[in-house]
Amino acid sequence: MTSPETEPSTEGLFEGNHWELPPHIALIVPAVTALRERLRNTRWNENEDDIDNIVIAFHEALSNSMLFGSLQLQGGQDKAKLQAAAKKKLDQLARAGTPVPMVSIDIELNDDELKITLQDQGKGFDPDAVPEPTVPENLMELKPSGRGIFLMRQFFDKVTYLDNGRRLELVKRRGS
Repeated sequence: MTSPETEPSTEGLFEGNHWELPPHIALIVPAVTALRERLRNTRWNENEDDIDNIVIAFHEALSNSMLFGSLQLQGGQDKAKLQAAAKKKLDQLARAGTPVPMVSIDIELNDDELKITLQDQGKGFDPDAVPEPTVPENLMELKPSGRGIFLMRQFFDKVTYLDNGRRLELVKRRGS
């Protein structure tokens, strides 16, 4: 495991259908890129818009699992503050000798359906308690976070939270 100050290695992390990722923000873009490439190497490559929507929603899901799940950070902060808080939390875990809480990702992909399951090691949450970002009063507040679940629900056919919000299943049927 790398220290919080260094970039984590991506070597071998995105092979196969099961990924175990430490909650390093620097791994989000490589994970999204790996998923995009996997989709492009299948019949899913017929619709680049679908691929774009899938990876946008996956980026949100993975960010949420890492930051708010495994690292148990508070939402409502801008990106720079979240990055600083994540680094601080990883530093604290390293100093205490505490194992880094991982995020597990399982990908099931065939010509007609994609299922992504993310499991974090956080305390969980109630997804129905997250404010709806399209409600006028929430639009007016322009919060720096809080749109991820909305985007997942827009871009995937089925979004299911299990295990008190620690497990997320995303299902997309090709062409839907």
